[in-house]
Amino acid sequence: MDGGLQPIHDQDYLLLEIIERKSVNDVSGEILAIERKTNSGEFEYLLRKVIKGNSGEFLLCANNNAYNDILVTSELKSQFRTFARLVKVISPLEMEIGRRFM
Repeated sequence: MDGGLQPIHDQDYLLLEIIERKSVNDVSGEILAIERKTNSGEFEYLLRKVIKGNSGEFLLCANNNAYNDILVTSELKSQFRTFARLVKVISPLEMEIGRRFM
């Protein structure tokens, strides 16, 4: 499974920070949680890194090579809603640090 240096696996716990609506320039280089409305009217959720291209366009890049990067066109902008940024992947054990066990 690919996914970069720190791949995210099924059932991993993610710490996300809710973000206000920002300009794409403000979030370039960050990994964002994105809601996308499909042509069938359903919603899908993506976790992608926002990269600004050389000619000013933006790409939503997946760390997993099984998924294609998405060029954000003016038509696609209306389909996307960013709502959070990835802070880190956390271990379920981290949530138990400092707690007492019987």
